[in-house]
Amino acid sequence: MRFSPGVEPWDAAQDVARTTGMKLVGVSPSTRAALYILRDETDMAQGTMAATYEEWVLTAFAGMILSYNYGPNLATPVDLQRIRPPTASPPGGRRKPPPARRFSGADRLVAMSWSDQGRRLASRLRVGMPLDPEVRSRVEPVPPELVRRLGPLPAGSRYVILANTLVLLDSREFVQDIIRF
Repeated sequence: MRFSPGVEPWDAAQDVARTTGMKLVGVSPSTRAALYILRDETDMAQGTMAATYEEWVLTAFAGMILSYNYGPNLATPVDLQRIRPPTASPPGGRRKPPPARRFSGADRLVAMSWSDQGRRLASRLRVGMPLDPEVRSRVEPVPPELVRRLGPLPAGSRYVILANTLVLLDSREFVQDIIRF
């Protein structure tokens, strides 16, 4: 797995290992790549599990990973470091401030799962039908600025948002109209 420029390879490699359960073998500083072992791989020739992990990892770590390669015939980089080297103090003894916190791979997976659930619930919305309890528990109020820009509401009606959907509800909580964006 090769990491994008600007991504610290050891940090990213350890984050991927924690999130996926893949065993980190080491990191190559010259290629900005990490080598992993999949504990549950059953077909080393075909890389069946590696292929399954590929889409998940590339999605969860979007923008961090340049390439994801697998197979028994890949050459191991000659400068593969099996442990993270200690960081040296720069000249003058001053250390750089720690990098800003970034979302971890686990954070990305949680957010994507939450968003996917909202989209699935929003797909169940139908004009003329009431909100079911599960959908009702996930709706959010519409920001006041948007409410001001929208036309006047009929008496007893309100706007709500669910995932990427603006919903007009009547006083009985029946869906009157939907805008998907």
